[in-house]
Amino acid sequence: MQALLHRFLPWLVFVTGLVITFVSYQVSWQDGHDDLQREFNQRGKEVVARIQQRMNAYEQVLRGVRGLFIASEKVTRNEFRDYVTILNLDEKYPGIQGVGFSLLVPPADKASLIESIRQEGFPAFTIRPDGERPVYTSMRPWTRPG
Repeated sequence: MQALLHRFLPWLVFVTGLVITFVSYQVSWQDGHDDLQREFNQRGKEVVARIQQRMNAYEQVLRGVRGLFIASEKVTRNEFRDYVTILNLDEKYPGIQGVGFSLLVPPADKASLIESIRQEGFPAFTIRPDGERPVYTSMRPWTRPG
């Protein structure tokens, strides 16, 4: 019996060591994985919060533009440009690429609108696409310089 014990004891210790090593590895791996998952989830929540915060700020810009139109009988190109300039979009809202509004133009007013905008310093202005429609639109944008 003692010979049998001497023969199998090293193997028993070896297998026990392997099992303990494997279990320790699995526990460590799971802990590391859980830590990474928690960090990933936390960063994901932070990104979502930042996006939501930025979208709320952009919504405020749109509400401000709405207020401009509500407060004014007719918003001219210069008034709109001045308003958007005062917003300081480059500094305060760096993600905004442009702000604009669209005029609804009945077919009877199309030619006079094109002419008036051309006289404002935009000689190539036209409404696209060509063709007859029941109503036209004309975009009055502000775009980020450069």
